[in-house]
Amino acid sequence: MIMNKNDGRFVKGCTPNETSFKKGNIPWNKGIKGTHFSTATEFKKGHLPQNHVPMWTITMRHYKRGFNANYIKIREPNKWMPLSNFIWLKYNKFIPKGYVIHHVDGNELNDNIENLILMSRRDHFILHDIGAQGRKKHREYRNNNIIRLELEKIKEKYDKQLFEIYT
Repeated sequence: MIMNKNDGRFVKGCTPNETSFKKGNIPWNKGIKGTHFSTATEFKKGHLPQNHVPMWTITMRHYKRGFNANYIKIREPNKWMPLSNFIWLKYNKFIPKGYVIHHVDGNELNDNIENLILMSRRDHFILHDIGAQGRKKHREYRNNNIIRLELEKIKEKYDKQLFEIYT
């Protein structure tokens, strides 16, 4: 059955069949607010599901791109954040807009504060060889001297930052 959106009538050539709802019939659930077929098996108010985990639980997520990351539950019912960000915020109070937390040793599961560094999103993209042009196009330009010089500048910049942290 195809109905006309404007006036609720059937479109020309489409007619109701014997099982369609007839004019004047009253639906079986008229006046019933929310049907409860089996109240014994419904969730009760305040009931927690089987897979509920308490706040401050740390879990490891596995990503299709081949890496893992630790997440921590920070608020009910379901507010999670990367553990590296949580630890950075604990020690440094904020992460500026446009910046990310980078793992110095490359291990995403090593969330010690000594292994975390604040890095601009742009520098992080260049460092990990992903960029605005996309992975394929960026790989074509990888051997370009400009990219190599940018990488060297970025590494020097963050090496100085690490040196200042450790001294």
